[in-house]
Amino acid sequence: MRIIDEKGRLFGKINVIDFLVIFLLLCVLPIFYFGYKLYKKGITEVTKGGVFTEIDIYCKFTRLNPEIIKMLSVGDKELDGNNNTMAEILWLGESEISRHRFDLGNGLAIFKNDPLLRDVPVKLRLKAEAKETNLFYKDRQLAVNSPFNFKTSKYSVNAVPFIKESVKLIKAEFQNLEPEVVKVIKAGDVQRDPFGKVIGRIISILEIKNSSIMTLGNKKVFLIPNPHKKDMSVLLDYLCIEKEGLQNNECSIKVGQEITFTTDLYSLTGKIIEMKDK
Repeated sequence: MRIIDEKGRLFGKINVIDFLVIFLLLCVLPIFYFGYKLYKKGITEVTKGGVFTEIDIYCKFTRLNPEIIKMLSVGDKELDGNNNTMAEILWLGESEISRHRFDLGNGLAIFKNDPLLRDVPVKLRLKAEAKETNLFYKDRQLAVNSPFNFKTSKYSVNAVPFIKESVKLIKAEFQNLEPEVVKVIKAGDVQRDPFGKVIGRIISILEIKNSSIMTLGNKKVFLIPNPHKKDMSVLLDYLCIEKEGLQNNECSIKVGQEITFTTDLYSLTGKIIEMKDK
């Protein structure tokens, strides 16, 4: 039996050229298939892999019952499926009353204290994924007041990032005040943010004196009292946030910096003379 007959057929059944084409296809197709799979895998890893970095962030564990609070401990960790640390508690603060916010519309809101549940401030170290200018934890973007889940083998809680606050004791001076304004200023007056939270309080009034007027005489500058205006120095409790330096109500807080204190009755603008931790 001839392998290739006079008509160019293999075993007298199939054309040799057709056979070679089929053979090449059978050889080449697997190469293309596995090449495509490898290419697709590479694209997936680049897309999903991201860049991971460790960050320390202040959060509040919100709406906790007393049993959960007792379980919290520095060093508690959340692990992934391979037992790698994804998050760890570095610091625990004192528990505080959990507050509910109720929106009334037109920018108005009221707050109510929860009689049973409490919040706990914590400092967490997270393994976060960087995507462009944003950070993600377990595919959830990290943002102030946006909750994410923190889960250990003992408990699962909601963690809400917040900006760390601290209270500063500030001596401030307000000049050239109208006597009528001075009469209504008193210790205990408070400044609130748009949500009703106290962000400043007058602890005491240190001094009230006549303002001064500069005058020129004999080629010299003199300061003479102005009985129609008053200067006042006060001691303030001032709530500051740590955001590119200390700030209050989005204003920078430094010695020598301008300070504004506003209540329902008056608004004062002066200068910070001294500042220290309370």
